[in-house]
Amino acid sequence: MRPGFNGLFGDGCIGMDARYITALVLFCLAMVGTAAPAGADWRQSVRALRIGVVAGENPAAAVQRATPLALYLEKTLRIGVDVVPFRSLKAVGDAQADGRVDIAAYSATGFVATNASCQCLEAVAVPKAEDGNAFFYAIAVTRREDRVQSLTDLQGRAVAMGPQSATAAHRVPEAVIATDGKGLSDFFSETTEYTDHVAALSALMAGELDAVFTWSSLIGDLQSGYSRGPLRRAVRLGAVNMADIDVAWQSVPIPHGPITIRAGLPDDLKATLRSIVLNLYDDDPDAYFAIETWYGYGFEVPKMPLYEAIADLLGYRPPPADAGDAAEGASRQPNR
Repeated sequence: MRPGFNGLFGDGCIGMDARYITALVLFCLAMVGTAAPAGADWRQSVRALRIGVVAGENPAAAVQRATPLALYLEKTLRIGVDVVPFRSLKAVGDAQADGRVDIAAYSATGFVATNASCQCLEAVAVPKAEDGNAFFYAIAVTRREDRVQSLTDLQGRAVAMGPQSATAAHRVPEAVIATDGKGLSDFFSETTEYTDHVAALSALMAGELDAVFTWSSLIGDLQSGYSRGPLRRAVRLGAVNMADIDVAWQSVPIPHGPITIRAGLPDDLKATLRSIVLNLYDDDPDAYFAIETWYGYGFEVPKMPLYEAIADLLGYRPPPADAGDAAEGASRQPNR
């Protein structure tokens, strides 16, 4: 028996060659070295995370509103988390493209515009509305007596559309019409811009217009005007009877704006962040409402084909290598 080996390794090592024992010890030590806590790898390269928020003219209030999320992430990830205010959604997008922001919430069009420019975002969660859906539709509303059955039937008619920044009430139908090589002035006899959806629907029912472009969930009780949207509000106010109108056209589904993370973060950290964000509603409601201010019914996994369809329709595609500018818009507020 070689002195010392029996006391260290037990009787099973009696007669064992010293070189083998040395190799075994080194192997065990190596295995101990690789058994680091989960997440240790990404913590070596990521010392802090930054949440980008649209602050407008009141950065202090925006930072305060997002602080519960920062505190929850600090507690969960055990790293520092800062809230960084920006004047506009475009500024948030520019910062995320430059690597100065790691987490941010976008409108759907802001997301596809930014990602077309930088290919630097990953959508990890999208908020659900009360009806359980995370999307809506652009629609054309007409009087039933006019028997309009398609967008083509509206050619040469007088219509009302939302402001040019409105996704469902203007940009999406305009883009669909443009696929046939026509502009709005070529397609319609008159285009009136509105800011009040219900007032526009009232004008339709009064015979002042032939159609109104607006938005709807298109699910739920038909007679109530569906589950969400101006039709429901108009029915509640007595401005519209659903028996008197038709939805003559509807778009592809338009997804709600997503919560995003910077694509350049380590993969294991991104996986952790996805799980954290998707479960925020149940795990920490204060943190959920710190980043999701419009829909209070939890997150789901984003359906990326919906964003890709909107990007294609609105013409957001990756630019040449020397082209730049990122997200559009002043805020994430749904602009329908």
